[in-house]
Amino acid sequence: MGWRKRTMAAALGIALVVPIARAPETARAKDAITTLFNEKVRGIKAPDAPAYDPDIWNDFDSDKTDQFYARHQKQLGKIVAIEKERMYVWPLAQVLYKYDNAQMHRRYGLTLAEAKEFRQAFDDMTEGRQLRNNCYSYAIDHPDNPPGWKLSPGEKAGLGIAKKSQFDAKDLARLVEADGLLPAGANPVPKKGYYLVAMFFIPRDDFHFLRQDRDGNWSHKPGDEEVTNLDFDGKPITDPKQAALGKYQFISYFYVPSGGLKFQHPDHQPVKPKPTAPRKP
Repeated sequence: MGWRKRTMAAALGIALVVPIARAPETARAKDAITTLFNEKVRGIKAPDAPAYDPDIWNDFDSDKTDQFYARHQKQLGKIVAIEKERMYVWPLAQVLYKYDNAQMHRRYGLTLAEAKEFRQAFDDMTEGRQLRNNCYSYAIDHPDNPPGWKLSPGEKAGLGIAKKSQFDAKDLARLVEADGLLPAGANPVPKKGYYLVAMFFIPRDDFHFLRQDRDGNWSHKPGDEEVTNLDFDGKPITDPKQAALGKYQFISYFYVPSGGLKFQHPDHQPVKPKPTAPRKP
């Protein structure tokens, strides 16, 4: 037995007997040893899940946000007066990625200079990951969203932003499956090459996701807030069904491919103005 195997066995507190075996049996024995070593020594219980690393997600700068809102009251007032409640997910991101500067000038009465400066200031405020992500993008491990964008179930599949009327168990399941998640049921078993997420909802109001971490526990990102492995009562999340999540109701578990779901949806690109037809002489 090699030094590495002896060390691994000693760390696990087990005695290894390595008989002369056929190749498949030897492979299975090695897999079992590796699994035991990962779980008992390294603390890895879900090897295909992302590691819990809140520092790469939690980078909110409150000073930038305060300065942005203090300096842009006029522009914000014009936008909110027209859009009102239609853009409930994240108003400013929807405006900035739906209209270019010229369109913002025509729609909201901003000068071209105001529209340009407003867009740049918004990008600066939301340059970090915390304000670019929500529970869904965190669950599928897709942190690289445009400034201020909040990912919605079904967006990866090109189905647009989910409406509140779609926030029920069947519709949300249909949307995440369209994005590439696989149904895992209420009592899932580990699936090689995948990790688990748990889906919750408040009927006709909101959705929420938890994801399993490499150590076997769970974490989440409530909206703009920081990533945490604690529930709303401040307790570690070891079982999503038992977690204190306020009014959110458990729907089901889903499998996400190891490495997460990466994509660039066309809706994330600024809309270019349509070319105007030449005037007839």
